[in-house]
Amino acid sequence: MLRSSLLENPESPLRSNPWSSSSTFVDVGSLQRVISLAERTGHLERRSDETEEITRRASLTSTSIQMITILKDITKLGHALNKVNRELQNLIRNAETQDVTDIDTLGQRAHKLEKMASHLSSIVEKKDDLIARLQQPFIGEYLEMDSAYHYSVSSSLPRIATCLATLPEHLENLEWAKRFSLTDGQLENVLVGIEASFADLQNHFRAVIKGRKAMEKLQNITIKENSLPNKENN
Repeated sequence: MLRSSLLENPESPLRSNPWSSSSTFVDVGSLQRVISLAERTGHLERRSDETEEITRRASLTSTSIQMITILKDITKLGHALNKVNRELQNLIRNAETQDVTDIDTLGQRAHKLEKMASHLSSIVEKKDDLIARLQQPFIGEYLEMDSAYHYSVSSSLPRIATCLATLPEHLENLEWAKRFSLTDGQLENVLVGIEASFADLQNHFRAVIKGRKAMEKLQNITIKENSLPNKENN
């Protein structure tokens, strides 16, 4: 009688008893963990369907579980964003240091430098032949072109002649650059000589400035002396 009256009473604590199988109260806190532990240890019979239903209803109705799910999603997104940022930083760093760190780029530049060095060496070796060919008079057929381009060609010929005139000097510079080596200490001697030359130029410049000022003073004194007799005569 007592048990039936308590069950029929809506205010009865059994109605809100979380351990009662007929209770609609669902707790996802310590009670769920105790039930799960009891099922794993064999004290309670596993009820997968009922457990899944309880879990589903709890995920739909419990704000705590929803907040935990949202926090998990935010954490995953944060990790993904950090990964993307790291990849972007790596790409930017690779783009900035590609000229120095990329093996293919360094190999291509080294190959180009080798080709340029061999080309300059061949020019230096055949310097005399090149100068002789350029200094020889033209023998053969003349160029035929439209009259509209005569002025442009005639204006460009003096420039070409100037370049050809300075070509031996440039070839000598290339030959000197080929013979010059930075490993035997020649550069230091050259810099010392240049420094001494600049020091001499500076001393000469100061002497010229002093002489100029002295000449100005003498000129002023001469003008004053010439003006004094004129005043006395007046």
